[in-house]
Amino acid sequence: MYIVLFRLLVLFCLFFPSTILACSGDETCIEKSSWHLGIALGIGVKTNPLVDGDNIPLVIMPDVAWYAEQAYFDNGELGYQWLNQPKIAF
Repeated sequence: MYIVLFRLLVLFCLFFPSTILACSGDETCIEKSSWHLGIALGIGVKTNPLVDGDNIPLVIMPDVAWYAEQAYFDNGELGYQWLNQPKIAF
């Protein structure tokens, strides 16, 4: 039953695409070639994959981002865009 619903959802997504806007005019976006630094407070842990390893508490979580014309760094994720057009990005 679930596999049939999943297939229908995939078909729906393939045949009825919609436009997604990354940043509209009324939102705050990161300007090109500028840094975004932030700190969040929370309660949580990052689990340790090692046997009998202690979990790492997450109380203060940094938020670091930098976006250039084609490259970006966002919280440890480094990326590059080869193709950037109004309707598609790769």
